[in-house]
Amino acid sequence: MVKVRESAQQSLFYLGEVFITESKVMIDGYLGIGMAQGHEPELVYNLAIIDAAYNANLPETKAWKNVLLLEEDCIKEKYETLKNKVLKTKVNFKTMDV
Repeated sequence: MVKVRESAQQSLFYLGEVFITESKVMIDGYLGIGMAQGHEPELVYNLAIIDAAYNANLPETKAWKNVLLLEEDCIKEKYETLKNKVLKTKVNFKTMDV
């Protein structure tokens, strides 16, 4: 169930159910867990492998660090661009009080 806080009275209610796909793998005795919203078995399996590889501190993970940091910067930039577009359309109701 997805919990949401109602803004006026600050009360919690359940918006609805969410389907989650989960996968667990072991690499050299190290556990890796992957989870995603929806039916994404291949994605969560790959996430679990990545998590286990990092937990096992495998040499391959050292090469991934720079690639992942660059992707994180790209995602943040896209998010900020979208956020700025949305903020341009936002109405300030205090200016309407005349």
